[in-house]
Amino acid sequence: MRYTPAMRPSVIGRGAFSLIELLVVISIIAVLASMLMGAVKLVRESAISSTCQSQERQLGLALNAYAGEFEGQFRTYFATGGCWMDLMAPYLDSEARTKWTPAMGNPLALIPGVERIFSCPAARQPRQPGDGPWTTAPEVGTATRAWGNHISAATATFNNHLGSYGLNDWLITLPTIASFRPSEMPAWGDSVWLKAKPRNGAGFPTPDQPGTTAAALQTGTESLPWTDTNELRQFCISRHRGLTVNVVFVDGHASSVRLPELWNLMWSPLSQPQAVVIPR
Repeated sequence: MRYTPAMRPSVIGRGAFSLIELLVVISIIAVLASMLMGAVKLVRESAISSTCQSQERQLGLALNAYAGEFEGQFRTYFATGGCWMDLMAPYLDSEARTKWTPAMGNPLALIPGVERIFSCPAARQPRQPGDGPWTTAPEVGTATRAWGNHISAATATFNNHLGSYGLNDWLITLPTIASFRPSEMPAWGDSVWLKAKPRNGAGFPTPDQPGTTAAALQTGTESLPWTDTNELRQFCISRHRGLTVNVVFVDGHASSVRLPELWNLMWSPLSQPQAVVIPR
């Protein structure tokens, strides 16, 4: 059949979009965009938490490798003032382990890239003046900032390091790291300081202390008072989604822990699990 101009579809009477139709389309696009941004944020947060747990598992493996060479024991410091990062560094790089000896000095200066393992991806950047609630202890970290001596004068225990994980310092009191519930005892966790000896019995901070309510824990100054005597609270920071931190246990497995559950962990043989509630 032959095509003729008369057979063309008529466009007479077809109008433009009305203002209401345009607004509806724009609204739908805006809703879809917001949903997409939320999904992207969730994926990013999940990726950060997964990387954090992976790094903590590496620390757990390094801890057991170290203990395997020292009759099952773990000691935090070199006699020269180094800290646990110096002890773990050679066990995080197989090539470096075969070459490095204590006589060579600080292994972190000799093993490029290893120090990144000591910082959660959510808190790699050093703390800046004015960050967080502390004015007298600027070397303390926050939920989103690393601890370190990058502002104040250097001290022996820092060795000029930065990090955002804290060691459960009760480990050094054990005859061997496997002598007390290795699958239940934390070794490291997200923290505002490089080490702590948590005690379960002091309960959750009261609402009159800075950064202690669920709302304050999500504001970016989520860390708890550095002057607080209960060092368990140094781990009580909202670093990951849903008021959680990541913890690696002595046996090497890592998991996400909600903040109230920190008081139920077996930090030491003295631990007394306690139910706590985060104030709103």
